[in-house]
Amino acid sequence: MQQSRRTLVSARLGVEAPDGRWAVFGWGRNIFNKYYWTNTIQTYDTVVRYAGRPAEYGLTVRFKFQ
Repeated sequence: MQQSRRTLVSARLGVEAPDGRWAVFGWGRNIFNKYYWTNTIQTYDTVVRYAGRPAEYGLTVRFKFQ
């Protein structure tokens, strides 16, 4: 079985201090929650499909102690 093409959208947006001491970033992977398969296997009369990861979102906060 052939898999169809797909486009996944990920993004990262944030702010960082001019001196680089702190930063805050919001990020997302597969932000439109596109359903897709990473692999498809056919054996006899059974088809097995492995789904890709769903949408993931997070926040990264960084602070440098000096």
